[in-house]
Formats: sequence, C-alpha cells, structure tokens
Amino acid sequence: MGIRQLQTYMQKHVPNGYIDYSIMDECKQYFKKHYEKPIIVVDLMGLVSLVLENPIFSLCGGRHNIYMVYYDNLMHNLSLYCELVFFLDGPVQMQKFDTWVNRQNDRYKNCIQIIDFIYERNLTLNEIVNCVRPASLTTHLSVIKHIAKKYGQIYTTVTKECDAEIARYACLNPRVIAVLADDSDFLIFTGNWKYLSIKQLDHNTLITKEYNRRALREHLQLNDLELVILSTLGGNDLIKFEEVEKLHMKLVGKRNLCQFRFPALAQMIKNDLPKRHWDLIITIARIIFQNTHSSILQRIHESLDMFNLNFAVKEPMDPLLKFCRDNHYDFFYSILNKMKKNFTLLYYDLRIKELPNLYKITTLLFRKQIGIILKNDVNAKGMKYPIGAKTSHYNSYDTYFVEPIFPPKEIPPLLELLQRQKYPAHDRLRFELLKWTLGNNKKMKNFDLETIPQNYFLDILVLIFLVQNKLIESIEADLILLTIKHVNINTVPEDLQLPEYLDPRTFHVSFLFTKIYGMVHRSLEVTGLKMLKKVINFDGLLFHNLYQKYLVKPFKVSQLLNDLNEYCLYR
Repeated sequence: MGIRQLQTYMQKHVPNGYIDYSIMDECKQYFKKHYEKPIIVVDLMGLVSLVLENPIFSLCGGRHNIYMVYYDNLMHNLSLYCELVFFLDGPVQMQKFDTWVNRQNDRYKNCIQIIDFIYERNLTLNEIVNCVRPASLTTHLSVIKHIAKKYGQIYTTVTKECDAEIARYACLNPRVIAVLADDSDFLIFTGNWKYLSIKQLDHNTLITKEYNRRALREHLQLNDLELVILSTLGGNDLIKFEEVEKLHMKLVGKRNLCQFRFPALAQMIKNDLPKRHWDLIITIARIIFQNTHSSILQRIHESLDMFNLNFAVKEPMDPLLKFCRDNHYDFFYSILNKMKKNFTLLYYDLRIKELPNLYKITTLLFRKQIGIILKNDVNAKGMKYPIGAKTSHYNSYDTYFVEPIFPPKEIPPLLELLQRQKYPAHDRLRFELLKWTLGNNKKMKNFDLETIPQNYFLDILVLIFLVQNKLIESIEADLILLTIKHVNINTVPEDLQLPEYLDPRTFHVSFLFTKIYGMVHRSLEVTGLKMLKKVINFDGLLFHNLYQKYLVKPFKVSQLLNDLNEYCLYR
C-alpha cells in the first residue's frame, strides 16, 4: 500500500528518517503535561499482518486461539499509557476497484503456485514459505475487532479511504500524538502527529520506529503540496508503479533504485512542473501517459486529491443507518447504501472442475442475505446488485450483478428485526430466516437451534453449510468440531507437531472453514441474531494433527465429541 519503496528510502537514505520511538515515554510525558492520556490511532488492517510474520501457521489454517491472546496482550499494554482509537477499512472505494482487481489477481496466482507445491509434495512446508511469500489471510480480522472493542472505539470508514479518515481524525483531535500503521501514504499527510511502524512495535517495551515525516520533507526540500505530487509520480494506489516506471528510467537510467529515484523526482517537481493545479494535471498526463484523455486527467486529479483532508465524514440521517453504523452492523450498512460487495478466493483452485462452484454457492447465500435487507425496499424488485468476484480460473476478477432472493416470509421493520432484546416477539421469524439463508436441510428444519451451546453455535452452522454444499465431508466436519472443542475446553496439546508436508485435502478443508465462517456470520447479522455470534477460535495446526490421526476412525471421533453429537445436524 502507498508509494513503493518510500519507507525503504526513509530507512536507509534519509538522515533521522527512521528513529526509535518509545510509546511509553512519550505517553508519560504527555500525561505529565496535560493530566490526561494521549490518543494513539491504530489502523486495524495493519494489525492483521503481525501474526503473519510466521506464515506457516497461516497455511495450516491459522491459530486463532493463540492470536486472541497475542492481540489482547498487545492492546492491554498499549491501553495502560494511552487511549486507543481504531479505524477499519469499509468497502473498496470505486476509484480504487481496478487496483483491488490487480491485487486480487496477483494474490490468486500466488495461491495457485502454493497449491501446486502442496499437490506435488516436492517441497516441505518450511521450503514453501521460504520459496514464496504466501498471500496474507484476514480470517483473524474478527479476532482483532473483538479485542479492539474491549480497549477502544472502532470506526469503519465509508466516506473516503481509511488512511485519509485516520489522518483527518488525527488532525482534528489535539490529543492524538501518533498513528500506528503500515502504509507509506501516512508520510504524505499533514499534521502534528507522528507516524509509527506497527510492524516494528515491541509488545513488551512498547518501543517502535517512527518514520519522521519532517525529516523527509527537509531532505527532499519539498513542501506538503509537492510531496503529494511525489506520491503520484512515484506510483501509488491510483497511478500504478508500472505506469510511472518509464519516467523513472528516463530520470535515473537503469539505476532505478529508491536512493536515486526520489531525489530525481523531487528535483523535477521543484524545477520542471507548473504550479497551477490544472496545468499541473495536464503536464503530468503528458509526461506519464503521453495522453490527455479526460479519463486520465480524472485519475491524476483523484491521485492528487487522495491527501486532501478537507472533507466531512458522512453522518447518516436515517435512524436505521445510524443504528447500523453505531452498532457495527457493517454488512447491513453497506447493503443499505448499495455499496459493491467484493468476494475473494485465495486458496481455492478453480482449475479443478470436480470441486463445487464456490462462486455460485457463496453468491446464493449472499443473494438471500441481501434479500432480507431489501425485502421491504420498493425499488429492490428487479435490482441487479454489483459484486466484485472471480468466476473461473481463466477470468480476471471483475464486476458482476446478482439479483436479491427475497424470503417467503414478511419482514418487520428492520430496526425491529435487528433489536432482539427490544422486540423478542420476532424470534421465531429470526430463526426461520436464518435456516432459510443456509438452505434449511431436513435435520435443521425442525430443530430448535437455540438449544445449541452458544460457544459452538456459529461453528455448527458453518459446518452444516459446508457439508450440505458438498464442500467438505461429514467426518471432516466432525474433526473441525473436535478441534474447536479442544480449544474451548483448553486441552490443546503444547507439543503439536508441524507437518513436514501439507496434506492437500487437510489444507483445502481448513481453508474452506475459515473462509466461509465470515460469510455465514452475516446470516446472523441480517436476521437480528448477531448476539449469538462468536469469534472464530479454530486451531489449524491442531486440526492437521487430528485429521491425520482420526480420519479413518469416525467412531472414535464421535466418542470424543460426546454430548456434541446431538447438534451435528450435518450428518
């Protein structure tokens, strides 16, 4: 994210550009002066990458129970010295959809390469992660959000990109002393706050690295507006690096390294570019694209406008929208605002025709979920809802349109449906709608879902969905449930063995469970049963061990599940 290699340039070539920063000491100094804790703003997506420094666990399906402890300790330590405010990306902004498509296509290629290594078994697990960097998964984002709610306020961004809303918040709140993130765009924004590296943060000492924004400006001798131009000419999320690479080669020749590139761009900005905004846009278009078509001029304008903090955050006037925003009904909020929903694949091999069509399965679930939300919308009949998705191995990610599937039941006012405690009379309908979204298999149809223990409720719903759609076998569902039971009762062995080679089927099943988990969770949100959700606590390493041990012993697995057998409605 951000400007390619700008942080590397700061680390290696800018005097005092990359310096130690003690959060503990700075917060203590602030408190001594102002008699209140300062605020540190945290980019939640930056936290995702922290546990992915060990990608082996990620390829095993994640160790979400361990991640929970890890993030809780981190946020607890920070909260001793500062107030925490968290920001989370909302739906992809329309102008960034092409960038999202390119990234997802690259990630899919990366995943296919890893899948091939696993199928061929010619590389060990350790050799795979040393050979290629696995695409990062965000299945533990729900864990991070759950912990973050304990320690501070979470804002989901919908007006502009997350980094812009963070920078705006930091500028408007004098108590904010720093932004903790991993995005070089923060080097370009204005403000008196510090930009701190989330990756370099020591959880015990709370010492990290500061990217010194003032040092960058002084070293390149650029003002704030000129740094914005540097972002465009250096390549960012809107103007691709590949599009500006010819310009870089023209300026520095084949030595297109960051220590030569950024000073050369800075000199060009100061000496060769016009100052008037529209003249500047046209000149940049000619330099980079040799073209001044209106679409190119618009892209350049948007690129330069990325760092404009003079905007107002959208405040919903509708009571339903306000309720959804304030209570983190993020999916509900996005559908009410007709925001495009993007579906990612990652470790699902679309080359294998025998595998169930994941696109059809997941979009059918999605169409039912949005059907509940839009049932009473007079404009929803015949609606084509936009989604971003990949439908086959040979097709790129693209925009598709799907029709909502409306439930056969009448839907009460949505504010009533969502407030279960205030309107308990809708409970029967809520559970009927939940079953309907998931396919309503024979065993589930007449089963009282409320009898399922809450700490297994969502897990079992996900397993029902996976088995009835032939994505996994019932014995595999039993093994996943047994894994979760061990986590819930705290009997995960400490001496679990990492598999030397990843078993293709175990890898496939563990990925599917974590991938579908969030999709089924949305059914709880849209039916007003969100309070029955639980944070995913799947231990992929334990699952790999149990799979190899018990796959051919279904009776033994059933014995170990004991009283949970009555809830295995997928059998």
